[in-house]
Amino acid sequence: MCALSMLRDDAKKNSYIVPEGYRPTFSQEPPSELLAEGYSHSQVARLLCSESEVFVRDASTCNMIFSRPTLTNANYKEQRLLLEEYRANAYPTVRRKAELADKLNTTDRRIQVWFQNRRQRSDGGVQAIAIDNLTNMTFTTAARMECHLLRIGSRRPSFSIQLLAAKDKSGRLFRNARRAVDGYRRASPLKGCLVELLQTTAATSNVKNVFDVNRIFYSSFSSAGSRLESFSGSMRSTILALALCIVLASGAQCAWGKEKKWSGNNFYDQFDFWTSGDPTHGHVQFKDRATAQKTGLISVQGDKVYMGVDHTNKAPKGRPAIRLQSKQSFTEGLLIIDLDHMPGSVCGSWPAFWTVGGSWPRGGEIDIIEGVNKGNVNQVTLHTNSGCKVGSRNMTGRATGDNCDVAATGNAGCGVQITKANSYGDSFNRNGGGAYAMERTTNSIKVWFFPKNKYPSDLLSGHPNPCNWGKPDSHTPLGGNCPASHFGPQNIIFDITFCGDWAGAVFGQQGCGNDCKGFVSNNPSAFKESYWLINSVRLLSK
Repeated sequence: MCALSMLRDDAKKNSYIVPEGYRPTFSQEPPSELLAEGYSHSQVARLLCSESEVFVRDASTCNMIFSRPTLTNANYKEQRLLLEEYRANAYPTVRRKAELADKLNTTDRRIQVWFQNRRQRSDGGVQAIAIDNLTNMTFTTAARMECHLLRIGSRRPSFSIQLLAAKDKSGRLFRNARRAVDGYRRASPLKGCLVELLQTTAATSNVKNVFDVNRIFYSSFSSAGSRLESFSGSMRSTILALALCIVLASGAQCAWGKEKKWSGNNFYDQFDFWTSGDPTHGHVQFKDRATAQKTGLISVQGDKVYMGVDHTNKAPKGRPAIRLQSKQSFTEGLLIIDLDHMPGSVCGSWPAFWTVGGSWPRGGEIDIIEGVNKGNVNQVTLHTNSGCKVGSRNMTGRATGDNCDVAATGNAGCGVQITKANSYGDSFNRNGGGAYAMERTTNSIKVWFFPKNKYPSDLLSGHPNPCNWGKPDSHTPLGGNCPASHFGPQNIIFDITFCGDWAGAVFGQQGCGNDCKGFVSNNPSAFKESYWLINSVRLLSK
């Protein structure tokens, strides 16, 4: 019912109708409209058989359709997109089909390449010979794949422990994978193998990987030939049900649910007011809470939190402003900020919403919203000490650097410019605001930007699920060349400063003249739009 409710909310925005009481139906012949568009029986069967109700009602018919899959139907992303429609309990409308087709035409083909590089073995097993072409392959995924393939075809591992070990420098995930591999080597029935995996490797947070593995699992039915017939009908149902459990368990790992929300009157109680000098050497005076309230730099307007700067008086000693640091720190988590307004694009200004660890730069820094002067493009940047270089990234943003070491780059860090419109400053405000989400796990740091009125249906819910949000705007994989240990417990920071190491250094390059401090000191009215108007800040954990 939750999925149906979310779909109805989405339907209001996208002009399609979800009939009251609608439920997906299943028959031996898949929906003709999808087959007419070129989708295979294999693909459509997966969509329908992925619904838990189908397993209860008609698992044997589901298996009959599954007897048709081929290894050439490789791009699971198109199935994933359609699956979201079916899970929402409605077939795609004409308009939605067009949107999906456009997405499918631009999807990453690396998964297809991976499948094309696979070859069948004579004994019916399947050997993976190009694992590195499958993006974000985890050890849990690899171990799970081994388990699936072993019981269908060969009794020998398709690839070695050494190959798994080579992809995990920390060893934690490898240990899980090794336990899982040991489990399936000992397991006689496939059921035992899957149960072992469910217990030892359910921690993977990448639903796509789990879908890919089950794609291999189902495809291997056709290559196993008569081996499939050795399973009884009840065993087949058990296999499919357990596979679905793995998908559901891993899908749950994508969602975040334990929430702390800061908004309205309790907002400022969650932060300390920084009153020391500016570490970035800005032309600013950071004020304490009492002074900020008295002079109108902070206020609460209903449920909205205002945080601004002095835009009335000249300020030869630096413009009065606010810098907040959260009392609470966090390690893994999902941080979401919903804004109606951020500081505008004005010469001399340097606003930021970011997180930082202790003993900078050893504890790391994650800049979520940041820009200077007249900029209208947000830049997400990571800063670390030595030993963090970013490899390939699966994101929509444009990378500006790959070395996060502050000493090696003059503190430029490894930045990503958001390529979506209205991501920062005046353009963000003209569009009515928006939201940013930063997800930090042991495997990656990801940031999404959503313009106002284009939020995912679950973004502001109690259980947001980033696996449903598509490619992030910024993606930094952790491990290997950039271990997760570069980022310690992080505190959340809001600030607005002026000039300083960045805004002052490029002041003249952005058509602002040659005297940053003079402009900031003598033009208070220029900074009337230099304020945050915050609906909420939410920190979620698992």
